Amino acid sequence: MANRGSLMIATILFTIASVTDFLDGYLARRYNTITTLGAFIDPFADKILVLCLLFSFYTLGAIKLWVLLVIALRDIAITLLRILSLIKGYELTTTRSAKLKTAFQFAIIYLLFLLASNKLDSMWYSVIENMMYGIVAFTVWTGISYIIANKHIIKKIF
Repeated sequence: MANRGSLMIATILFTIASVTDFLDGYLARRYNTITTLGAFIDPFADKILVLCLLFSFYTLGAIKLWVLLVIALRDIAITLLRILSLIKGYELTTTRSAKLKTAFQFAIIYLLFLLASNKLDSMWYSVIENMMYGIVAFTVWTGISYIIANKHIIKKIF
């Protein structure tokens, strides 16, 4: 599927990004240093990381285009909504389910790395594909729940 060396480097970089993302959030909460900018940039960076990797896996044939598009459209819509709310002086609340969605997406990305590096046999492809359907559904659900949780602010924006 892909060059083993490139996949190993990508896996290492993704692991570093995942660990530093977790530590950054943990330390910000522990020392109460959460800022409006940080609350916007952290999920935005997560979305960029996930979408870039999913695009890469799409080009490798590991995921279908519709999977990438559904996740990308949800993330773009929520990001634009967050930008618009900040411009209008409001801060939307990130839901726990959205944070869980990111964790699930990170987990499936690790499985896709294993699949792309041929460390899993072909049986795993259908397992991962079914997990991906679940993640797509959960991603859509978190987008809807995000809008519902912030509807009072969204009404003020529009």
